[in-house]
This record gives sequence, structure tokens and C-alpha cells, in this order.
Amino acid sequence: MALTERDLERVTIEAIDIGDFVFSKSLAGAPKIWQVYAKKFTFNEHDGQVIELRPQADADQTAVSGVRAPIGTMIHRVRRGRTRELANL
Repeated sequence: MALTERDLERVTIEAIDIGDFVFSKSLAGAPKIWQVYAKKFTFNEHDGQVIELRPQADADQTAVSGVRAPIGTMIHRVRRGRTRELANL
């Protein structure tokens, strides 16, 4: 399934829920769509309140990278009407 820009919406990171599909880029800049498996809130004096989103690790992975950003950071979420098709991939 090919997604277009119309299939994405920009929302704040705190609006992302477990089970949502998000769009991000790898460190190399490659686009990636993944499903949020875990959401964690942390706080420290330097960064303030931060939210970390993580995908589920595959059987052969020992670690996964997700998104970690302060509250208010905008992130691309796949529109909820399109997620049913992604879940079946």
C-alpha cells in the first residue's frame, strides 16, 4: 500500500496512542511507517517532560529505536481511516 501526504496528519507527540501508526525517518533518512507498541513519559530538569514512542521488536531484534521528543513536538500520524489497511500488511 502506498501512502500519500493526504494519508498523514500532523499531531503533537502526546496525542499519539499505543496502536497508532506513525511516520518517521531513520538516521540515514529512509522513510519508515511503524506501529506504536509502547509510550513512556519521563521528566528531567534539562529536557523537561519528554515522551518516548517505540515499535515492537521483531523476533531477531534485541533493541528498537523509536521517537523521543519533548511535549508539543509535531509528528506525522497515519490517518486513522487508513490504519486498518496497514494492520493487515
